[in-house]
Amino acid sequence: MGVHWHRANKRWIAEVRHQGTRVLYKSFVDEREAALAVDDMLRQIFGEAILTNFHKATGVFLDPRQAFAMPTDEKEMDDMGGTNSTSNSNSNIPSHNANAGVSFVQALSKYKAVIKQHGRPLLLGLFPTKSQALAAIKEKTAPVGRGGMAAAPKQSRFLGLSWDTHHKRWMARLHHEGIRVLSRTFKEEMEEEAARVYDQYARRYHGEEALVNFDHNGVFLDPKNRVTRVDTSSNTTNTNTSTRNCSSSSGNGSGSSSSSNTPGDVDYRGLSWSKEMQKWHAQIQVAGRVYNLGYHSNPETAALLYDAAAREHHGARARCNFDEQGMRTNVRIKLNNTAGAMSRPTTTTTSTSHSWGWLRPVRGGVSPLSSSSPLAPPGLNKITALETTPVEGMKPGTSGLRKKVKVVRDGLYLHNFVQALFDTLPPHEKKGATMVVSGDGRYYNREAIQIIIEIAAANGVGRLWIGKGGIMSTPAVSAVIREREGGVAVGGIILTASHNPGGPEEDFGIKYNMGNGEPALEAFTDAVYAATLNIEEVQVLTNCPKVNLDKLGVTRVGDMVVEVIDPVQDYLAVLKEAFDFDLLKAFIARPGGFKLVFDAMHGVAAPYAQVVLGQELGCPPSSFLHPDSKEDFGGLHPDPNLAYASDLVKTMGLLPSGAPVPPSADSEDVPDLGAAADGDADRNMILGKRFFVTPSDSLALIAANAEAIPFFRDQGGLKTVARSMPTSQAVDRVAKAKGLNCVETPTGWKYFGNLMDALALGGKEEYNPILCGEESFGTGSNHVREKDGLWAVLAWLSVLAHHNPEGDAPLKPVSAIVQEHWAAYGRNYYCRYDYETVDADAANAMMAHLRAPDFMPGMTINGFTLTEVDDFAYTDPVDGSQATKQGVRLIFGDGTRAVFRLSGTGSTGATVRMYLEKYEPDVTKQGLPSSEVLKPLADLAIKLARLEEFTGRTAPTVIT
Repeated sequence: MGVHWHRANKRWIAEVRHQGTRVLYKSFVDEREAALAVDDMLRQIFGEAILTNFHKATGVFLDPRQAFAMPTDEKEMDDMGGTNSTSNSNSNIPSHNANAGVSFVQALSKYKAVIKQHGRPLLLGLFPTKSQALAAIKEKTAPVGRGGMAAAPKQSRFLGLSWDTHHKRWMARLHHEGIRVLSRTFKEEMEEEAARVYDQYARRYHGEEALVNFDHNGVFLDPKNRVTRVDTSSNTTNTNTSTRNCSSSSGNGSGSSSSSNTPGDVDYRGLSWSKEMQKWHAQIQVAGRVYNLGYHSNPETAALLYDAAAREHHGARARCNFDEQGMRTNVRIKLNNTAGAMSRPTTTTTSTSHSWGWLRPVRGGVSPLSSSSPLAPPGLNKITALETTPVEGMKPGTSGLRKKVKVVRDGLYLHNFVQALFDTLPPHEKKGATMVVSGDGRYYNREAIQIIIEIAAANGVGRLWIGKGGIMSTPAVSAVIREREGGVAVGGIILTASHNPGGPEEDFGIKYNMGNGEPALEAFTDAVYAATLNIEEVQVLTNCPKVNLDKLGVTRVGDMVVEVIDPVQDYLAVLKEAFDFDLLKAFIARPGGFKLVFDAMHGVAAPYAQVVLGQELGCPPSSFLHPDSKEDFGGLHPDPNLAYASDLVKTMGLLPSGAPVPPSADSEDVPDLGAAADGDADRNMILGKRFFVTPSDSLALIAANAEAIPFFRDQGGLKTVARSMPTSQAVDRVAKAKGLNCVETPTGWKYFGNLMDALALGGKEEYNPILCGEESFGTGSNHVREKDGLWAVLAWLSVLAHHNPEGDAPLKPVSAIVQEHWAAYGRNYYCRYDYETVDADAANAMMAHLRAPDFMPGMTINGFTLTEVDDFAYTDPVDGSQATKQGVRLIFGDGTRAVFRLSGTGSTGATVRMYLEKYEPDVTKQGLPSSEVLKPLADLAIKLARLEEFTGRTAPTVIT
């Protein structure tokens, strides 16, 4: 009890929640130690009477699963000192639960008495005799007052909603043809919103005939007044009467009668009529667990799916509705009224035949297909082993493998890498598992997804979730892995080259995210690379249908289910948990005026921005630049910086250098807030009216105003800030002033992921809630395990709303908020020089020179005194892993430094990055252009690195 297995980290997790707050979350190698930790926490919260895993004094296992065990035969009743059912009938306790809550603890030779109180098992004590245990239960559960002993579970007046008593939240769920297409939780006060979300999904999957809570005008449709639905095809009326396995008047087994077409006329095993869905619900019970096989309008379809599942799980012993030739069998289950025993079924064959004999189950259960994707008969789908040889150059970089499209498309290049990935995964993360596959929509995305589907099916994957159109932003993939259906996905394959350009001659990328939603750690990617060097064959499922990526629904590919899902909704739910959408919507519509512009750069952020900023927050269509996703990003380089987001920069009244354009009569209508995202929507750039906010300043500003963000405020405040080493030290000063943890990591979001999951990984310190950032325009928190462009935009809207509480007052602009921050903490002047597609050997030679320099600390050049030269290394505080050679730092006095490192995100050559930083505490000197302040430092750093000599470059490709 309270212990579960963490697939990604291979440890037992002890978890206890109390009143909606997680009070214990810690990992253990030993399962018993985890259970004992749970016991300790339960006793601290609920006292010694609470039921635990082990008896405190003796350490005897009390098996919570047997807390309400019933005796199964007379011998067990005698062992317990009980009586037979006849004598029980004379007891003052009703006979149907005469022994409920009483079980015999063999190790202690005592009877355990347990009741449920407020949804929790409560241990009343250990007693010498069963009668004493029963008396204790009777006394404790005697009705009191007028209302009896306990309140009924909370009920919703809306369809599709149920109350989660453990987490105190509303749960909206919907199944479509055997697949759960909606499973989301909502706060208690969001019951109506949950119902509206249910309606959206119901209409999407079941059409206008779906049973919903509100009509198109938003009027509530009270179920009490709901009329019966008329089946126009048969001129009969289907009532909302729920009937299970009712006898057929005709006995022909077809599911209909000559006199009526009501649910009561169907006699199929494993079916029940759903009032809510107005469809047949197929289920099967295996080893005490009920598996849902879906809802179907046609009872024969539901019956056949039940048969396929029964044959898979029960083999020759299966009792089915149709035989293997598709002939109807009448299976009757008759109960002996005196003994309650099940008689042997009688089977007869009728003349009704069907062509469904080849219907095959999916691993872990049966999943039907969408109407556009019929099943293939046995033998049509075939697993083929394609012979292959290793291909050079498959070592993943900081954010996965990135190559030119023509390289990835050549031969079996993509096949090799994907098969190597599956070869590296443990068996339980493949066989029957659920995975996410989507990309940023760049060129070759669709073709690559179809290839991955065929390889995944051949490797035994049970289910794939794919975003509609094959697209899903990188932070959304992380959200789907972590949140959809309670986080059942074991990981996800993301097809993205992030901020790199797209097109037939441009870049393509692929990376893997683990079960906790974070990018794969270096140990895993190294193992994948090792597998690429020894690969001999690729497993592919041939002759399988191509999946229609543009239609929501389910397709069967061999034994695997592919579900095309809405790529936005799961991610939107996470954002709504983190921010106050009502407040932000009101702020955008403030009487005093506010104008926002968002540049999607024709990347995957486009549909997300349209929903989040447009539909949810009310931004008009004029707020969006490059508002549609294109596979070549419309010819843009989708990197949100001053050089490449030129249209946004111009709109915000800025020059490419970041300096403001002088105001003029025709430039007064400049938006108040500008933002951009990159190709896969994990990066962001923030601009104010004629004001550029550096990524480092953006991180520091959010940290200083964390109380404006509900995600931090509701968890007791921000606890930790973390930044990549090249990112400026501006956030460090905020952390010091506010008493926050501050962690400096290598470049790569995966290092932040370890901090977010510290306790689950066996760490001793909790870092959440955490704010993380990189100078490369990456910002985010532990709401997902990726940096998140739209999250940063909502964070800045929250900061602006916090500084502008009066809606009709003049707006306090971004520039004023930043300048106030500088006055309080000082300004860290900062910029980055990028030298792209440099010869790799030349770049490595320059770095080797910096690691063994011909200059020494202590020397003063051009007014700068060099105090230290080091090559940044990192020891992870959670798992102790080490990362070396992460960048050479030239550290000068007064917080001034220059950093050199090679980027791992390019597809060809090397990208040399030089980072420059100078601290200025004097308010009178904080308004100068960064380029002017940092030019002397840049000249000195280039000279010391001998950059022009090694690379041949006399100017950077871009300065940000």
